[in-house]
Amino acid sequence: MKRTLKYLGLGLLAIFLVLFLIVQFLGGSIGRSVIAGLNDSLNTEITAGDVSVSLLRAFPSLSVDLEDFTMIGSDGTPLIEAERMSCQIGLSSIFGKTRIKTIVVSNGALQIYVDPDGNTNYQLLAYQPLDEQLANQDQTSEAAVFAIDDARLEDIEFVYINEQLGLEAAALLYDANFRGDFGEEIYDMATTANAELRFIDNGDQRLFAGQSLRIGAESVVNNTEQTYNFKELYLGLGGLNLLADGSMKQAIDGWETDLNFRSEESSLTDLLLLLPQEYRDYLGELRSKGKFEMSGTVKERWTEARQPEMAFRINFTDGLLSSPRMDVDARDLNFTGEFTNGRQRLPVSSVFAIENLSGEFAGQPFQLQLQVENFDDPLIVFGAEGEIPGEALPGLLPEGILAEADGEITIENLRIEGRYEDMLSPRTIGKVKTGGRFLVNKVAMEVNEQELELASGDLTLNDNQFKVNDLRLLAEGTDITFTGEATNLIPVLFADSLNTKDARLTFRTLLTGSELDIDELLKLSGPTEEEIEEAEDTGTEDQLARKSLEKRGRLVDLLNGQFDARIDDWNYGKIEGTNFIGQIDFVPRKMTIQGQSDAMEGRFLIGADLVFTESPRLNAKIKAQHVDAEQFFEQGENFGQEVLTSDNLEGWLDSRMYIRAYFSPEMELDYDKLLVLAEVDIRDGELHDFEMLENFGAVLKAKDLGQVRFTNLRNYLEISDQIVQIPVMFIQSSAMNMTLSGSHSFTHVMDYNIKVNAGQVLANKIAKHDDDLKLLPARRNGFFNLYYTVKGNLDNYEVETNKREVKKDFERSELHKNRIRRELENQFKEVIEEVEEPVDWRDEG
Repeated sequence: MKRTLKYLGLGLLAIFLVLFLIVQFLGGSIGRSVIAGLNDSLNTEITAGDVSVSLLRAFPSLSVDLEDFTMIGSDGTPLIEAERMSCQIGLSSIFGKTRIKTIVVSNGALQIYVDPDGNTNYQLLAYQPLDEQLANQDQTSEAAVFAIDDARLEDIEFVYINEQLGLEAAALLYDANFRGDFGEEIYDMATTANAELRFIDNGDQRLFAGQSLRIGAESVVNNTEQTYNFKELYLGLGGLNLLADGSMKQAIDGWETDLNFRSEESSLTDLLLLLPQEYRDYLGELRSKGKFEMSGTVKERWTEARQPEMAFRINFTDGLLSSPRMDVDARDLNFTGEFTNGRQRLPVSSVFAIENLSGEFAGQPFQLQLQVENFDDPLIVFGAEGEIPGEALPGLLPEGILAEADGEITIENLRIEGRYEDMLSPRTIGKVKTGGRFLVNKVAMEVNEQELELASGDLTLNDNQFKVNDLRLLAEGTDITFTGEATNLIPVLFADSLNTKDARLTFRTLLTGSELDIDELLKLSGPTEEEIEEAEDTGTEDQLARKSLEKRGRLVDLLNGQFDARIDDWNYGKIEGTNFIGQIDFVPRKMTIQGQSDAMEGRFLIGADLVFTESPRLNAKIKAQHVDAEQFFEQGENFGQEVLTSDNLEGWLDSRMYIRAYFSPEMELDYDKLLVLAEVDIRDGELHDFEMLENFGAVLKAKDLGQVRFTNLRNYLEISDQIVQIPVMFIQSSAMNMTLSGSHSFTHVMDYNIKVNAGQVLANKIAKHDDDLKLLPARRNGFFNLYYTVKGNLDNYEVETNKREVKKDFERSELHKNRIRRELENQFKEVIEEVEEPVDWRDEG
């Protein structure tokens, strides 16, 4: 037995070696035969690099491999490009006519193109049975004949463009296999394929991007009549599995179709994941359980101008919908969905409807209906009723709006009916019929990592009128209530990111509250802590700030109305106020505040415009009355300077200020563009530990300049180009009286001009420190005045006497003072009293 096996093995080896040697000697002629057969059969250009014949690669068949293979299509562009095309032939071809049985194309690209007239780029040969190929060939021809019964594609980028049907598609074919007696006029074909769809574009609609595709089919092909009869067709798309039967026939201008299909072992989630990306982002996290059935038909001719008759139906019963973004499931869900493209077989006659969708959240029932007619110009009819728990809102709203919520919203008889295009524009929203009521009950939610609660509210929708009654908002440091009316709510909700339809929520609302924390509310539209940390780690703080600014700008761009506000207590940064009464107006990209409030032991009248552009700007007019000067500087964070701070100043402040400020996209103040014009009147005040005066006092040997009392300090000032400019002013203090003008930059560069009375300076040198800090009289005391200039910075400055320069600067400074006063009068629309030094303090000549 062992000897027999040994001889058998040696025999097989000998046969294999003989075949191997024959291939080596005859391989060239077999390769030439394959190329000749391709050239005889295909009316096109074929190019290839190396041609090799292998016994091992496809044993027991011979493999003729054409490397770097290219076939030009009938339109002159490449039809197939591949690293290798293998033609597999039987061993009998070594001794007779070369018959190609199998073709394998691998690692390449295949492009199919159909022009508007139905011409294809694969019109390279007409159908020709095997016996006709043999009869038409010269008996001495070396050309191979095609007896293909197996064609395979491996790792092929596939592109399909059909201008006749208006379709484009691209896919990566991992493997595709076609088996059949392709040389017969009518034959059975078995097809299998696995691919990843890049996309399918139908007009301007992109479908199925990134979805897996699986095909299995048993069909009868008639080459002469160009028909495909599907005995069994399996189509797997994503997670959806469909079974189909029917037929397709090539027509002059398209295809004749007669197909029936039904779903098998699929779920509602599988269908939702096939929706276009914009819908998939919204619904993709929904997960379903329940009985899901889908069926449909595609019949009649399909051309570019006309679709076949299409009808689909979905049944979902005893269902459940869940989402990781919802803390509650929708249960006992039932609905029927239907689609038809209507009698005209066009989008204009298409109808999609969801009928009698019903279910419950946490034991509370809800109902919904939807119908969409005319896909070219959709007419929408929508209705809803029931109780929606807050826990469901994060999953029902687009991702990112809410992180979590609880409470409940009761919907009563909500209805919306009208053209979708009319819903987008304020100019046509009046054509849309709407109605319904929303009752809000303790809806607590997390927005942008901030906790807030809609404690109560009654909202009604009546056509384009939206009424809000006692909608109470609670947040950290905030308790406010809204009551009012608005229009254009639906266009605002549907507005795109660029607001191309100029949607604006027009409103007039009463805003009342016991407290308002502006900082906390601004966080609702600002970056989250996680985003801030990520930006700091990646060095993208600027991009994050711009994104937040754009977000706030888009929000303000949607508002056009007025809040009549009454707030008991409010704060913004360190600024704290009470009893605000005023108006907050919104127009596109602009917010205006007009009102009055108690703050800092006094009262403020405020008028401000904040414009949200790429470089936001603020125009503000502020009138302060009997305000604590120390608190004014402290809560204002010393207005970004360190020259004079809340630690140096006491007294009561009256002021008029005009502010024009610009901000970077990161909302950082642009000090180069900052302009402040102010009238300042401080009464019963005191300056202490003020380094500039202390240094000047050291020069004059005046120790009392370290702590100076004054009854009234009144003047104007201007801040521009990062310089505080002080026009000429008289200062009557407990240390000495002086006239001063000059400038002090934000980098502490000083340029001061000072006039003091010589008698008072001499008296200060020989007098003891005035513990009572009594004011000195405003008179010359019979002595001449002294004139000083102080120039330099706080660490290195010079004090010189220069009467001429000081007096000349005082004259110029008077003009500057009057210019500031006139501009303030123009801004505040009121007369402002001029500031003059006392008569007894003036020079005699």
